[in-house]
Amino acid sequence: MPILFPVLTPVAGSFCAAPGEPLRGVTVTHEGGREVAYLIGVTSHRGSRLAVLVPLDLPRSQIDAALRVSLNAAFPGLGDRPGALAHLSGLLAFCAAQGQPGDVLDVTAGFVNLNVSLTPATPASLALVPELLNGAREQLLNLIGTPACA
Repeated sequence: MPILFPVLTPVAGSFCAAPGEPLRGVTVTHEGGREVAYLIGVTSHRGSRLAVLVPLDLPRSQIDAALRVSLNAAFPGLGDRPGALAHLSGLLAFCAAQGQPGDVLDVTAGFVNLNVSLTPATPASLALVPELLNGAREQLLNLIGTPACA
């Protein structure tokens, strides 16, 4: 069964991250005296404000392995720690329970914690799904050294 996975997008409100880059996690930075939340990609480790949910047809074990490699590339040893993927696992559970392919994930910094929300799919976000899916699959498999055609 495919996993609904958030993939960073080049749509309005996004910057830096490569199109089709799978989500690795979230971060909060300080900009102009306020806290701003960003979604972080697995390959560039850069931010985006939005992600589109795509039905990723990879086993969870491969996805987790790729996420651990990504974390270790950004913060050596972090991906190997117990619970390193707990926050992303929570986001994936939220997406599975609430989302549909093409829905748009957004994260904002709240007073105490991060606020995650889904916006229903639009024709524009649905049109992005095939391209984002291919890019996400390829990037995750490359992180673990598995050819995308496998």
